[in-house]
Amino acid sequence: MSNPKVLFGFHAVGVRLKTAPKSIVEIYIDPTRRDARMRQFVDRVKEAGVRLLEADGLRLAKLCGSHGHQGVAARVQALLAAGGMAANLDDVRGFDHGTFSVLQPVYPEETMPVVQLSMNASMDPALHLAIGRLLAPLRDEGVLIIGSGLSYHNLRMMDPRAKEPSALFDAWLQDALVGHAGADRSAMLTQWTAAPAARLAHPREDHLIPLMVATGAAEAEEGACVYHQPDLLNNLTASSFRFGAVPA
Repeated sequence: MSNPKVLFGFHAVGVRLKTAPKSIVEIYIDPTRRDARMRQFVDRVKEAGVRLLEADGLRLAKLCGSHGHQGVAARVQALLAAGGMAANLDDVRGFDHGTFSVLQPVYPEETMPVVQLSMNASMDPALHLAIGRLLAPLRDEGVLIIGSGLSYHNLRMMDPRAKEPSALFDAWLQDALVGHAGADRSAMLTQWTAAPAARLAHPREDHLIPLMVATGAAEAEEGACVYHQPDLLNNLTASSFRFGAVPA
């Protein structure tokens, strides 16, 4: 017999359960999930006569590899819904380069469960700060929230012309994120387009907006610059930031 293929997520497993239940060797579930969707799913598994096993988060993470653990995804969806923000789960779309390019070098074994959250098409900084506030409880549950992007992202100006605008915007970002906290920091970020060289640094803000979510999730905590390079690709000034203390 060939090695069994591992499917993950309600959609993928549910389709296989409906179309070819005899091909399923066993199904693992998180026993801490007791919501209506999980109860309905368990009933379907029992009706199909498929072996059902309970597994803790570590076991599920090993089974899923680098793919998102849907228990966490459902939790994210619930937190957003509680704040009046609709969100859909997507079991099909793969990871964006802003996700795998950052996490693959950190977790080369690809055993860390990852959930990718899409940005709202409005690119509204206040909205994404609010999303971060709603997701803040995840930090107390051991979930690391990463805002992946680049502090300077103008692909049409990566030559020596980028030196001044990237340095100007980076200096403003340092002041906003490290020099301020709480409501003052959030207010500055909502007005980021007024920063020096803002639109030269970010003609389109898709590489900046993820920062708003991470900042909103740690709004009351101090920021620290953990990476700073004045000569990235010879011409760019770029920085990375952390909010809150590193867990012991």
